[in-house]
Amino acid sequence: MEKIVTNILPEGQPRWLSFNKGHLDVIDISRDMIANTVIQHQELIPALKAHEVQLFQEPELGTGCIVFNHADPLFKNNLKLRQALSMAFDGQ
Repeated sequence: MEKIVTNILPEGQPRWLSFNKGHLDVIDISRDMIANTVIQHQELIPALKAHEVQLFQEPELGTGCIVFNHADPLFKNNLKLRQALSMAFDGQ
């Protein structure tokens, strides 16, 4: 192999359109998109089968982050609000 080309397409819809046009060989899609676009009655839709597309479902580790702008007067001047948010969020 001479080279690998990686395209960074952060939005799901342009990624899916590029894949459907044959511009991408592999695509990572969300569970919601699989349920709404790729699978019907527990099978790949006929259009994807016709192009010999294969679906692989693998577990994935992920990390999320929730950030609040504490410089905003809503948070900065309201200790009780900050405490309530802290107590409402279960870090586990």
